[in-house]
Amino acid sequence: MDLKISGQIAGLETIPKTCVSKHVPLSIMNKPILIIDDDRPVRRALRLLLESHAFDCKEADDGLEGLTLLDEGLSVDVILSDCHMPVINGVNFLKALAYRVSGEGVPVILLSGNMTKEMEQIAKQAGAFAVMAKPYDPRELLETVSRACHRPISQELS
Repeated sequence: MDLKISGQIAGLETIPKTCVSKHVPLSIMNKPILIIDDDRPVRRALRLLLESHAFDCKEADDGLEGLTLLDEGLSVDVILSDCHMPVINGVNFLKALAYRVSGEGVPVILLSGNMTKEMEQIAKQAGAFAVMAKPYDPRELLETVSRACHRPISQELS
């Protein structure tokens, strides 16, 4: 699928890589991010958005693949995960991540197309750094990722 079409599907306009956002500090550029979503066009649109703001992205189709990548040594600073996926959903991914050294302290931002207050509460209890509804506001997503990259370790344990 054409990447420009992918961006349109997710409600984003593609942004040239030369247009690095003024909202993303230089200190977090090139931070590795894992994007987990079973919807390939949405995953690609997220990747386009983040890479156009100088983040380094890796992708996984579902929570199991994400856990496998982390278990195989992939080191990331932030994880963006869809909530509703086959095999392992976002909340179960969070729970499984808590038992892995490779995921210790990594902030996870959950995205959902049908967010409820109950789902948000469950996700936060499972350790989500943030929960965002789809379609997301690109600026809000970038600000949330930026906050996740700067989060002190002491806050990760609370």
